[in-house]
Amino acid sequence: QPSNKSKIITIKSATKIEFVNVDDIIYCNADEVYTHVHLNDKRKIITVAKPLSTFESLLEGHHFFRISKSHIINPNYIITLYKDRNQILLQGNIILDIARRRRVEFLKTIKY
Repeated sequence: QPSNKSKIITIKSATKIEFVNVDDIIYCNADEVYTHVHLNDKRKIITVAKPLSTFESLLEGHHFFRISKSHIINPNYIITLYKDRNQILLQGNIILDIARRRRVEFLKTIKY
């Protein structure tokens, strides 16, 4: 179902404010109190001084999925699901682990 939310989000880092289309986000990963946002054009917004849970709320309704304590992914960028290893391969040759406790819900989300 289409979302009524804006496709553009603002991400504030220490030195700038970026306007990012949510469709361009491949994944977000936590690094203690910072979140790194990885975009499909190889840009990476570093030092966003917000926890991953902030991005989980910000991206709610945009079909993102939190696969582990450290990662939120955009399922549109999944290339391969390795069921035996609980890993996914994302566009850009990025391999991420899926938490065991999130696996069943993740498989339902991608309609496996």
